[in-house]
Amino acid sequence: MYADPPSRRIVAVAGIKSRVEKWFEASAACLCRKRVPAVIVVLLATAAAATGLRNLAVDTSTESFLRAGDPVLVRYEEFRNQFGRDDVIIVAVEPEEPFTQEALTRLKELHDALASGVPNLANITSMVNARSTRGEGDRLVVEDLLQSWPDSEQDLAAL
Repeated sequence: MYADPPSRRIVAVAGIKSRVEKWFEASAACLCRKRVPAVIVVLLATAAAATGLRNLAVDTSTESFLRAGDPVLVRYEEFRNQFGRDDVIIVAVEPEEPFTQEALTRLKELHDALASGVPNLANITSMVNARSTRGEGDRLVVEDLLQSWPDSEQDLAAL
């Protein structure tokens, strides 16, 4: 009915824990006493790290998660070389008033210019060819947003 004596390992871990806690307490006390030099050191370290931000590049592609020469990556590159790349380019246009005759005409001109002037372009999605999907009763209606080009202010308001 007596408790087992603590093992040496538990005693050793408790001793290490106690020393680490004392070190943190002493470090905090030192930082409180010498807070101005501590702030200066932190600011200098931050400034030194910030100088490298100009050279920082972030690769968010899924390929960056695989190592060079990975068989999956090699097959994927072969696939892309044979069937084309899957890159997406977004051109954002934000007119002050998008539902005016002038804005829609300019958007259609841009849409047509991209379609005819950019080689190897697979698809363009804009308000010119966007789909309108809505529910009417128990039906799902899918149609072109601009089935007929709006000619009047009422047509633009309905859009």
